[in-house]
Amino acid sequence: MKKVNMLLAFAVGTGVGLVTGILTAPRSGKKTREMISNEVNDTAKQLEAAAQQKLDEARKLISDGADKVNTKAKRIYNEVTSS
Repeated sequence: MKKVNMLLAFAVGTGVGLVTGILTAPRSGKKTREMISNEVNDTAKQLEAAAQQKLDEARKLISDGADKVNTKAKRIYNEVTSS
């Protein structure tokens, strides 16, 4: 969770810095809007990829935990039924 918060803070800080730099640069409004749009899309893709990675990690942990519980339950069942 701490890594997710740090990643989110980094992404937000980067986004704010980029938008500030873009807005203060001497460009036309259309170019500025295009640049902001591109940066927002890139940041959204990065956040989505990070979220997907964390979701995959969570699924693996859950699956591994379920496998361990299943194995232990089978062992206990076999011990009880063989007695």
